[in-house]
Amino acid sequence: MYLGLDMTRKLLMTAHSIGVICLLCSLWLLAGTGDLSAGSPTGVSAPSYTNNGTWLDYAYLSKPGYWTQVPHVAAQMKESYQVPFWFLNVGSVDASGKLVGGVSNVVNFLNTLKGWEDRNDYHFKVFAWLNANWPKVDVTNPAVRANMVEECGKLVSTKEPNSYIVGANREFDGIQLDFEPCGQRLNVFDSLVSFFDQVHAKFAAIGMPDKLTSFTPQKYGTNNSEWVWSPQFYYDMAPHLDLLCAMTYDSGIKVGYAYRDWINDQTTNILRAVSGEWWKNDPQHPPPTNQVKVMIGVPAFPNSKWHTNTAENIVFACLGVKAALAELSKRGDNSAGYFEGVAVYLHSDGTGTNGYANSNTDWRWFQEQWLGAR
Repeated sequence: MYLGLDMTRKLLMTAHSIGVICLLCSLWLLAGTGDLSAGSPTGVSAPSYTNNGTWLDYAYLSKPGYWTQVPHVAAQMKESYQVPFWFLNVGSVDASGKLVGGVSNVVNFLNTLKGWEDRNDYHFKVFAWLNANWPKVDVTNPAVRANMVEECGKLVSTKEPNSYIVGANREFDGIQLDFEPCGQRLNVFDSLVSFFDQVHAKFAAIGMPDKLTSFTPQKYGTNNSEWVWSPQFYYDMAPHLDLLCAMTYDSGIKVGYAYRDWINDQTTNILRAVSGEWWKNDPQHPPPTNQVKVMIGVPAFPNSKWHTNTAENIVFACLGVKAALAELSKRGDNSAGYFEGVAVYLHSDGTGTNGYANSNTDWRWFQEQWLGAR
């Protein structure tokens, strides 16, 4: 999720098209070897996971041409893709901890969505997704953290001073923080825990204790890289929020079946870390009791140094997640109970011309490989 939106939109459509052609060839070869199985034990029906999510482009906040398409997107996400969780990019936090840009434009998005929800008797869980980068945003600074907390309040309540959503017919259902890179820095991690505790306290103080909180942790790892999170970090963060959306991509892997196996391992270890099963639920690691859930991020974004879309894509990601869940269930590991769904990074206009999720490829693969639609 570290890609800059302005930069990635400049990537050529031809590069994406070549990648899709290569991917289709890879899938044809895999199909011939029988590797496109769902990963479920023979004769056992795989469970259906319908609480999925997607990250939404900042354009849905800033561009009229996007927010007028919200009813169409809502219908697709509900009926075709089973995606009730939305993470809308509301911009970046500056060094002082305050959001930059025309955040109040989000009222157009919220009101358009609310109209569709009322007509269809349905409610999406929409998170305001805030971005912050270390060390520009020093989350260890109490003043910076306090400003970030205030920004969160202004996104979930119309009554907060200088609220960003005055005039909206619905609020955000919660907030999501994407803070990168946070890696294995204990002081940064402890400050992030404090941030979420402060956000919960803020929501309670303004009479909205049921508002949700989410974080996008780095991929699982046990080394000292700034781009991984240890099992202990996953476990220690879990009691302090509602939803962990793991950024399980940018692996650098260039072969599809290798990425499938990698995301299988990621899913298994992240769920076992969050549940405490990674330590066999010893006295220091009892199961969390706050009903925290985990989403596994699946990629649909332009190629980069660390991302190759013929390998890192929705097909191989879904195969890996399914295999992990099937194996956990087969061996009676309670960690599978902490799984919520998968989350697609990133939905833009659905055409795929800018390298993001394409309705004719990425989302179709999502239907086939994740939802089991034919």
